[in-house]
Amino acid sequence: MIYASLNDMFKDRLDAANQLAEKLTNHPNIKSINNNDILVLSIPRGGVPIGDVIARKLNCDHQVIISKKLGSPNQSELAIGAIAENSPPFLNQDLIDRLGISRNYLDREITNVRQKIRSYQTKFRQGRSLSQLLPKIKVILLVDDGLVTGETMKACIKWLKSKSQEHSDKTNNPKPSSLSPKQFIVAVPVSSRDTAEEIRPLVDHFICPNIPDDFFALSQFYQNFPQVTDEQVIKLLAFRN
Repeated sequence: MIYASLNDMFKDRLDAANQLAEKLTNHPNIKSINNNDILVLSIPRGGVPIGDVIARKLNCDHQVIISKKLGSPNQSELAIGAIAENSPPFLNQDLIDRLGISRNYLDREITNVRQKIRSYQTKFRQGRSLSQLLPKIKVILLVDDGLVTGETMKACIKWLKSKSQEHSDKTNNPKPSSLSPKQFIVAVPVSSRDTAEEIRPLVDHFICPNIPDDFFALSQFYQNFPQVTDEQVIKLLAFRN
């Protein structure tokens, strides 16, 4: 394992969240908007401690958006795609073809991930649909503890934009709706450079204080990087609900 220098590392998720929150509080697009018009959506589980700190600093609502990666057959941490909420799978077809992944494996993985998403929806939102919880907002802040390939974040962006379009189509109303925020902002403490370049054009603003050239694993940028438990997620979400 190659580690980042101490200057490029966060002590833990709390340290990363505080540094990211400081950048957000000074961001002109955030400063000009009422906190009631901002919604932090964090990706469980690792993104929730980050989102909690940001929501507290901005004094805004915080909720989870459930997105899970589709893992490759021999390396479960290697994302070959992702699913967000009830969306169709977001697939990295080039990688799937390059690895020679079969349709049977892909179908099984998609089924397993959908089951995990439903379980998280029950645990973290008591089974409620995210679309039912979204207030009329101007800014959605999508948050995670870092981006490696960014597949789960891409799936979240795609799902949110599809829900916004669905609502507009049903109402024939081009004006912003409860699922049509004026701005999408992705905020993460660290990201690989390639992923940052892929995510940036998908949103209005991409805020990330650390975009290193050498990126092998997310843990290389945290001195202390324990797994976040379901119980911790539930406790943190309870603060805002």
